[in-house]
Amino acid sequence: MNRWRHWAVGLAGVGAALALLGLVTPGRPLPLAAFVALVPFLLAVRGGGGGSGGESRRAAGLRGAALGLLYGAGCWWVWSGYVRAGLAAWHGFAPLWSLAGMALFCACNGVPYALFGLLAATAPQGRRTGPVRDALVFTALVCLYPSFIPANVSMGLYPYPALTQAAALGGAPLLCCCVALVNALLTRAVAAVRGTGGARAALRAAGAAAAVVALMAAGGELRLATAHAQLDTAEARARTFALVLVQPDFPLDPFFLFGGAGANHLDAVWNATLAAARAHPEAGLAVWPEVPPDFGCGCDDATSVPLVRELDRSFLFQCLDEEMPEHADPQDDAVRYNAARMATPGGCGPVYRKRRLVPFGETVPAGAPGWVRRLLPDAGRFGAGSGPVLMDHGPGARIGVLICYESFFSGLVRADVAAGANVLVNQVDDAWFHGRADETHFGLSVLRAVEFGVPLVRVGNAGGSGAVNAAGEIVPGSRTESGALQTRVVRVCALRLPTPYAAWGDWFLWCAGAALAGELVARCGAARRRRAVDPAGRGPA
Repeated sequence: MNRWRHWAVGLAGVGAALALLGLVTPGRPLPLAAFVALVPFLLAVRGGGGGSGGESRRAAGLRGAALGLLYGAGCWWVWSGYVRAGLAAWHGFAPLWSLAGMALFCACNGVPYALFGLLAATAPQGRRTGPVRDALVFTALVCLYPSFIPANVSMGLYPYPALTQAAALGGAPLLCCCVALVNALLTRAVAAVRGTGGARAALRAAGAAAAVVALMAAGGELRLATAHAQLDTAEARARTFALVLVQPDFPLDPFFLFGGAGANHLDAVWNATLAAARAHPEAGLAVWPEVPPDFGCGCDDATSVPLVRELDRSFLFQCLDEEMPEHADPQDDAVRYNAARMATPGGCGPVYRKRRLVPFGETVPAGAPGWVRRLLPDAGRFGAGSGPVLMDHGPGARIGVLICYESFFSGLVRADVAAGANVLVNQVDDAWFHGRADETHFGLSVLRAVEFGVPLVRVGNAGGSGAVNAAGEIVPGSRTESGALQTRVVRVCALRLPTPYAAWGDWFLWCAGAALAGELVARCGAARRRRAVDPAGRGPA
């Protein structure tokens, strides 16, 4: 009966953890609940394992891994359930196939949580309540695991910039670890209340958790005060410029825009862009998002747009670029690139080509079996750009462009910053997903501004537009509502603030990786000693 009780309690804990997670994801009402959202999961994978309560170590490991996989897959369903709508819209999948594809995606991303559950459930009893170790191992598994959407429980904290400043020190992994540490300490407090440590131990653990949160907030406020002082200097004011964000809310079908009502829709967006530019003569740049229309990157086409021709403004737009490979057969198709370009009254700037393509959307990864290509006949055949391309504007602004989900990856932003970028523009089209994708993407993008001390302007097709300053604070009045044609005029300071993460890189993530390696080595040594004493491996922990 103990075995079934362990499973029942574990499943209840996983369900409670997923319910809490639904409240802390970007756009949901209780982001601060991230500091307790992992507690039911940690209790679930630890309860009764390691040979206690009549459960063998092998059974405990199986239970922990299964609960971890269930929780991890559930996490990704909560975070990115909108992907199933994208599968239906992009590839024309039937609802059942979209659900199956989403389930496979979530299961693959649940693997690191399964590994953590295995390690937690089989830990020796004397080491079960090591919160620092747990937080480091959890962070290493979640952040080192290869995923094309890097996410964790801390990503909903972006409305509280004082709490996200840990990312300026060690990147998103350090922020994840801080949140995981608070959860691990509270788990220890709950375990103590349940009778394994007493009230005094519970108070110590809860006090330590409160101290971690207080340290995050105090350190964050100190950095914000320093950032505000730097952004209030004469140099910063001289580098501030205004731009117009245009959220067109274009339909997904690109052919809709080139005839009939579609032409009227396109005219409405142009008129809204021109009206905003005329109302704000100080705004010398207008930015459009990643949009379905098949705009070419040719300079002649770009300089003929009304904004450039009539109002003497610059215009940053997404476009499709083509290139015929050298020595290619004339009968071959040109390579197409998802790209961006800035048109100015004096001509056109360089073309930026998207570097990180959406797997199975914009490209089918090399080495994928033939049946995958047959299953996804509508997957794009785009080429990938080779590096950052900066676009100059205004008083010293050097703009690095990120198209769509490129803003998820710190390495791409690091390359832009190393090349001299002091402003980031993220052009996005989340209309494919019909859900909370815009809010999730916005929350993840904010962390890039914090990590590298660089302002970020996000322009979405159907929603999620807005701007954040170099400290990761959302510019008041810059956010747009979803599902509507809207424009915003925002002021951006083209001044990058130095951060330890920009200077030192992923030092913390590698420290967490070293802790995970040390844990695995210790486990292997302990397993060898157990086998020497009990070859059957069924003894208590």
